[in-house]
Amino acid sequence: MPQDEIGTSPSATLAKYLSCRFIERGLVFQPTRVISPCCANPAAAGTPVLARFDGSEFSVDAVIEARSGIIARHKAGTVEPACRGCPRLQVGDWADAMSPYLVDEITIMPFSSCNIRCNYCYTMVKGPWTSPLSTAPRVLPVIQSLIDRKLLDPNATVRFSGGEPTLSPEFNPMLELLTTYGARCVVYTNATKRSDAIMQALRRDKVELVLGIDAASVEVYKTIKKMNYFDKVWKVVADYCGAVQPGAVNKVWAKFIFCVENYHEAAPFVRRAEAAGAKHVYYSLDASRGPRRLREHLGALPDIVTDYIAILRHECAKRGIVAEFGQAGVPWLTPERIERIERELDRLKRADEATAGFAPPVTGEDAAPPPP
Repeated sequence: MPQDEIGTSPSATLAKYLSCRFIERGLVFQPTRVISPCCANPAAAGTPVLARFDGSEFSVDAVIEARSGIIARHKAGTVEPACRGCPRLQVGDWADAMSPYLVDEITIMPFSSCNIRCNYCYTMVKGPWTSPLSTAPRVLPVIQSLIDRKLLDPNATVRFSGGEPTLSPEFNPMLELLTTYGARCVVYTNATKRSDAIMQALRRDKVELVLGIDAASVEVYKTIKKMNYFDKVWKVVADYCGAVQPGAVNKVWAKFIFCVENYHEAAPFVRRAEAAGAKHVYYSLDASRGPRRLREHLGALPDIVTDYIAILRHECAKRGIVAEFGQAGVPWLTPERIERIERELDRLKRADEATAGFAPPVTGEDAAPPPP
C-alpha cells in the first residue's frame, strides 16, 4: 500500500495510522528559524513545519496544535507532503506506543555559527544557508515552559547540535536545567571549548558526547578546519574522557569523518583517541562528496577509503575500542565497497594472527634441549 494511501476504514483512521516517533513526540529547533518534528526527511530532504521560531511572539500551544493537525490528516489517510516517501513512516497504533508526555525527543540547533570551518560542513557546502548566533531566538524559555507545564518527558532525549552549541550563552544553563530535570542529553561538539556543565553532566552520567576531531596531526586538522585548535581539542577530549564514571551508560565518542584530506590518518587517529582515554570512536563519510553531492565540482571519495575504514575498525578492535558508523554519507557505501571493507578486515585479522603466531628462535641458556 503506498505511503500516501493508507485507507480510511474505521480501524485505519481510529487505531492504526502512518506516522513516526518524531511526528508523535519530537521537536527540532532549526537554524532556518522554524520548529519541526524532525531534522529532515532523508528521502526528500524536506520536513514539516510546526511553527515559525524567529524571535517573534511564540506559543507552545501553536506547536501542539500544528502537530495534532498532521496526526489528524494522517489518521484520515492524507500524508503530510513533506513526509511522503520518508523511510521512518510506519503504520501502527501510535497512541499506545508512545510516552504519555507530549514531547520526549528534542534537537536544539537554532543557529549555524561555529568557530571552525570544516570542509564538509553544510555551512561551507551551502554557504548562503547560515544562521548567526547573534540573531538566534532564545530556546531556554521554551524548554522551561515545557518543563513547567509537564509537557516534556523527564526521561526525554535532548540533542544539542548546530553550529557549535557550546558557543551559545544558553548552552550551560540549558544543559544543567535538562539534566537536573532528568533528561538524557547528547551533545555534538567540536571540543574547542571545555564546558564545565558538560563535565558535571558526565560525572552524573547524564550526557553523551560526539566530539568532531577528524585528524591525528596539526597539518590535517588545519587543512580540514581552517583553524588550529589541535592540541587544545585533544586535551579537552582527555578531560571529558577522564570525567566518565566507571560503568557509565553514556559515552564519549571521538568522531572521524572520512574525507579526501584525512583518510590516511585512520590508524594514527585511533592511537590518538586511545591515548586520550577514548573508548568509543564514531566514524562517518564526507557526505558532500557522495553520489548526490552538494558541491558538483568535487569528485567522489576514492575507493581506497574503504581500506582505511577497515584499518580504523581493525585498530579499534585491537585496542578494545568500540567503533560505530554514524550513517552520514551512507549512499557512498555500495554493496561492493562494503564487501571490500569486510575482505580487508579479514586480511588484517589474518595478518595479525600470523604475526602473533611467529616467535623468534630461542638461543643460549634459555634454549630448549633438542628432541631425543
